[in-house]
Amino acid sequence: MKYLSFMMLLFLGSLGLNAQPPAGGPKEDGPRKERMEALRIAYLTKELDLSSDEAKKFWPVYEAFKEEKKALRKEGKDLHQKDLALMSDKEVEGAFEERMKLKEKHIALERKYHKEFKKVLPLRKVLMLQKAERSFKREVLKAMKGHHRGGKHHGGKHHRGGKHHRGERGDGPPPPRD
Repeated sequence: MKYLSFMMLLFLGSLGLNAQPPAGGPKEDGPRKERMEALRIAYLTKELDLSSDEAKKFWPVYEAFKEEKKALRKEGKDLHQKDLALMSDKEVEGAFEERMKLKEKHIALERKYHKEFKKVLPLRKVLMLQKAERSFKREVLKAMKGHHRGGKHHGGKHHRGGKHHRGERGDGPPPPRD
């Protein structure tokens, strides 16, 4: 696990996280997205302990799952961009119903792919998949946070929630030195 965390830290460091997004917009550039995907594949393959035969069958199903999930997220993003303050009560109720339907679609998608994954993996590995995905996200966030702390953004110091620690603005005694 430490090796993979180290790899993620190196990867994230190479991304230039403090750099501006590409001129075309905030979307990820191709090489960055490809590197992140390669890390995800390596991580999930290791965590699920996929044999080469399992991997051959699993990855096409997983990619289809991700694409459908992405489409649902886009649909959800569109729903959440509506300004509730400008809507009538009837429209708000309709928006609520749309959100509930979207949640149902997410559950239906999970059920559908649970069945598909069971066709290509043992049940134990199917159930491990969600845990491994969450773990991967945590590792990426932790690596990003570590990169952020050590970066120039805060001069090497991390301030929780943007607040200064006591003593850094002269509003009390400085913190004790070890």
